[in-house]
Amino acid sequence: MDFDNNKSPKNLSTESHKKPWQCIGITMAPEGKRYKTFLDNNNHLAVETFQGVRGSDLSKEEIISQGLATDDLAYATLLTSGAVGNAASHRAIWQKCIQDNKGYFVLEDDACTHPRVGDFINKNLTRLMAIDICFFGINTDSILQSISPAGLATLSLFNPKHPSQEWIKNALSKNRTNEVVMHKLIKAFGTCAYFISPSGAKRLSTKLFPLSLVTTKIPLITEQMPATSIDRAGCREYSQLAAFICQPFLAYTPNTDSSTRA
Repeated sequence: MDFDNNKSPKNLSTESHKKPWQCIGITMAPEGKRYKTFLDNNNHLAVETFQGVRGSDLSKEEIISQGLATDDLAYATLLTSGAVGNAASHRAIWQKCIQDNKGYFVLEDDACTHPRVGDFINKNLTRLMAIDICFFGINTDSILQSISPAGLATLSLFNPKHPSQEWIKNALSKNRTNEVVMHKLIKAFGTCAYFISPSGAKRLSTKLFPLSLVTTKIPLITEQMPATSIDRAGCREYSQLAAFICQPFLAYTPNTDSSTRA
């Protein structure tokens, strides 16, 4: 699990450490076509590459000893190597966020962000650093439960569930960053694009781990969903955290597959 400044559009070894926030791109294949497409789609950002963790490389004993999952979950068939790798990758980034004491804008390698997303972050940086986490996009093949600043509770389903790159770019072109509002997040799935503060990284590392068989109710889906991945664990905790989501979204993912979950 390594950060690599040299595989990003700019060498960030000096410049990035002077910024109050940093963009991190997670991938299993930094030299692959998928990641090159990701960098092209997000060339308005200076991305630092993070080599993701391959969950299949971790034994059950390592998963338990590293605090990634409880004993009963580690030996259950519900826990996939993809979920383990995804969780380990994001937690490693959170630990680096705490160490660096700066905000991290974290992107998985299938995310496509708004061309002015950096301007939005800079404009709202004080607030973003004061909360735990703010999602800029989520998986649109599931639900979103949130509360507007006015107190209006919403439960949303989306169409398309797996938007094409053409659809995504068209949708983002219609969004104005000065019209984006941060809603209180209750439940959502996916970790394709989010901003996390050092205090939030510390809090989520404690609240979401270890992954477990503890269940939570997901409206319209199930009465009992076990916390077998970090987004499922998040659905159990977001309402108790300073967790928010941008509306409209400033990032999308096709979510057809993810090299971060290999």
